[in-house]
Amino acid sequence: MSGQLDAMKAELNAMQSQNAALESKQQAQAAQQAEQATQVSQLQATQGKPSPLDNLSVSGYGELGYSRPSRNTGDTRADLGRAVFGLGYRFDDKTRERFGVRARARHHVFRRCWRI
Repeated sequence: MSGQLDAMKAELNAMQSQNAALESKQQAQAAQQAEQATQVSQLQATQGKPSPLDNLSVSGYGELGYSRPSRNTGDTRADLGRAVFGLGYRFDDKTRERFGVRARARHHVFRRCWRI
């Protein structure tokens, strides 16, 4: 009987030490979760501030023609038929039209001046 009592005491001590280890692990996880929650809230606070570049838009389109005769490669030409580049900025949510600046170029011909 005393052998069984000693075995139960040893088992109880082992369970108590396991319980203490699990409790310290839980406390460490709770501290880590609190730290992560703080980091998330700080990140959300920083992302809440809009950047002035959020309302900036850059656009462009164009047409480029290229010809390279197979018998006379010296007549290679590139024709910039049309190129439009634009910058726009939306000042507030009520402004439907965006203020914009556009630069255009039409029919600039580039003759072969490099070796292909």
